[in-house]
Amino acid sequence: MTKQERHRFIRQIIHAEDVHTQEELCDALRKRGVRVTQATLSRDLAELGVSRVRTENGTKYTIPQTAQPMALRSFAGFEILKIDSNETLVIIRTLAGHAHAVGAYLDGIEHKNILGTIAGDDTVIVIPSSQSVTKGVEKFIYQLLV
Repeated sequence: MTKQERHRFIRQIIHAEDVHTQEELCDALRKRGVRVTQATLSRDLAELGVSRVRTENGTKYTIPQTAQPMALRSFAGFEILKIDSNETLVIIRTLAGHAHAVGAYLDGIEHKNILGTIAGDDTVIVIPSSQSVTKGVEKFIYQLLV
């Protein structure tokens, strides 16, 4: 199972059910055939912008619908120093220590022409779905983040 698929399940569960703990979320994922460690789930929740809110039944997880992507977009845009590409890959240079946030934001968009990202400390490699869309992906990223 890919990270994007796992994130989709997490979003579906949080939107459909009142989930109060990571353990409850892990159980709900397991019922859907998704095996995940607590460490991975914790990273997923951070990448998705999941927060806990107080309700009359205690606290529960929630994912902001509109504010979170815009906030991340603004944040990610400030982190980018340069975007470049060749025939097969798009490379994003970021401030030191910020590549993960930019990569996670791009992965969360689930763009049809982006297979995924690999993030180091200050570099994100964006893998387009085919060579023919590489320049289009570079343009999309530039318009989205810069």
